[in-house]
Amino acid sequence: MIVALSVLLGAVCAAEPQTEQTDRVFESIGYGEIYVVTVSEKDVQGTPEWREDQANPPWSARKAMKSATDKAAKMASPSRHGWRLTSMSLETVGGRWFWLATFRTPETETTRPLELKLVVLMDGTVVEPEIKQPPPPRNDPSA
Repeated sequence: MIVALSVLLGAVCAAEPQTEQTDRVFESIGYGEIYVVTVSEKDVQGTPEWREDQANPPWSARKAMKSATDKAAKMASPSRHGWRLTSMSLETVGGRWFWLATFRTPETETTRPLELKLVVLMDGTVVEPEIKQPPPPRNDPSA
């Protein structure tokens, strides 16, 4: 599995986490479902802090990849969806770091790739996505 790890640890370590955001919301679209993951300051407060004197985050990239991949496999049959981990990135909320894992399905001649985003906290917890149904299609062609 080829994974693009979209994190430059040297640049990230030097950067200060942003503290003005209170919630981060990530939406993705699966087969007939919308997955919404919300991460709040409350979610990250009890997790280990990634301090400036630490070269690597408390929950390693490799562990975060496994946590997210295990969750994706439980949410949807890999044979049905074919989710492939395509990127991992470090994000912040309330001054604390967490991992964002992005999965995609392969693109075919007849389908666009679908996406699934999962959040892994620095204690290894995967935030449970809320699953919503998309709105019904509009029948008015002039709209």
